[in-house]
Amino acid sequence: MTIQELEQLKAVDIRTVDKSSLVDMKDIAVNLNTDRQKRIIQFIEKAQNPYCLIINGIAVKFAFAENSCGLEERLKGYLKRKVE
Repeated sequence: MTIQELEQLKAVDIRTVDKSSLVDMKDIAVNLNTDRQKRIIQFIEKAQNPYCLIINGIAVKFAFAENSCGLEERLKGYLKRKVE
């Protein structure tokens, strides 16, 4: 998959996309015993569009930050602020 193809997938409007064309997240499995790059490739290949998936019957669009901390770090920070 090229960068241009990924940009086209990223531009998909979740409000108008044909939901039958999206992959259900429960049908995506990657080998956790491989390195990170191989897991990412496996995910993209199986998801077909890593930005738009079906989760529990609902079409969901994802956005990925290049230079940001991960979800786990964000949740820890959020919970820490709530406790203080």
